Amino acid sequence: MKIRRILVSLGLSLVLILTSVPAFAGPHMMGPANMVSDKQYLYVLAGPKIMQFSLKDLKLLKTVDLPKPAPPLVR
Repeated sequence: MKIRRILVSLGLSLVLILTSVPAFAGPHMMGPANMVSDKQYLYVLAGPKIMQFSLKDLKLLKTVDLPKPAPPLVR
């Protein structure tokens, strides 16, 4: 259980570092990542993507691209 906690912490730290440092991220991925988890999955919002990881082994299960916002209406 202690090893699992260390691996999860290391994986989360790596995701935060890679998504918050502009040198590693592309021009569309700037700023820190937002994360939330339940008992089985970790969800990471990084730039225009939502990524779903398994908490057991931190494998990426699914990636979803968020839609681009519509341009504002000019009246």
